[in-house]
Amino acid sequence: MNMQRLQWSYSESAPLVQTLVNSFKGGLTFYLATLYRPTLYFGSALLIFLVLGWMVSERLAISALPLIKTTLLAAILILAAYLVTSAAMAPGFYAENSYPSDRALIVPRFVSLLLALGLGLLSGNACAGIKKPWVSKLLFTLIGATGLLVIGFWFNDMKLNFHPPAFPEMRAWVISNLWISFLAVAGFLLLAGAIVLKTNIRMSLSIWLVLMGVPALIIGARFLTEYPLMQKRAELWDGRDKQIRQMLEAGETRLVVPAMNSLTGILELSDYEGFWVNKCAALYYGAESISAVEPVLDPVQLTNP
Repeated sequence: MNMQRLQWSYSESAPLVQTLVNSFKGGLTFYLATLYRPTLYFGSALLIFLVLGWMVSERLAISALPLIKTTLLAAILILAAYLVTSAAMAPGFYAENSYPSDRALIVPRFVSLLLALGLGLLSGNACAGIKKPWVSKLLFTLIGATGLLVIGFWFNDMKLNFHPPAFPEMRAWVISNLWISFLAVAGFLLLAGAIVLKTNIRMSLSIWLVLMGVPALIIGARFLTEYPLMQKRAELWDGRDKQIRQMLEAGETRLVVPAMNSLTGILELSDYEGFWVNKCAALYYGAESISAVEPVLDPVQLTNP
């Protein structure tokens, strides 16, 4: 089906050498964009895995790896993630000669989370191997304050939507609210320091791990509240599918069906039968053409899909 779409949209594929060069550039662009746009997503994952690695090393009494070995493993992880990500970019650059769309970045995004997992566990193991208690407490205070800062940015943006702000938005907010930012950082440092001083390291780790999971739990709860809407949409989609099959059984080949709203990143049938989604649907059902007309079946939209 995707090959049909590509044939309708593109006449020639890119040369092999150009595909390889663009794929490696695309892999680098992906990770730079990961640090620049979904900054809090990746930062939160890295902090959670760091705390988790520290906790596991503490509770299971796992010896810290030598610094050289830790550095080497981290370098191998980064290189492997980059190569796999670049390989995942290749089909898009070969067929479309362009950077893949968001939908095609599922594999690179999953690989980036595995990279965060590996780097976080290695960092946590290294932190657990620190022998001087005051250094360990100071480091954990800084990590805890960073975690609180991340959570603060999450909650500040959740007043409007459930997508955390990107790095440029956070930078602009800090610049325009310098005193508030300074007081927030100072307060987070004091709170993190108080928790570290009043509890042992294992309890502190447990507290931070729970706190870092709060944004994810809130987003999960939000998805649960919109589950009825998604369920209703699925029922309407199944009903339209049944209608299409009944029309085909009745001998119709040029089909006109009710439209539905598109979800974010997922296009729906159009009123133009030449649109690639319509062509794919017609090919799938074995119809001559399919077009969709309003009013839509699902007028109630998700507020922030």
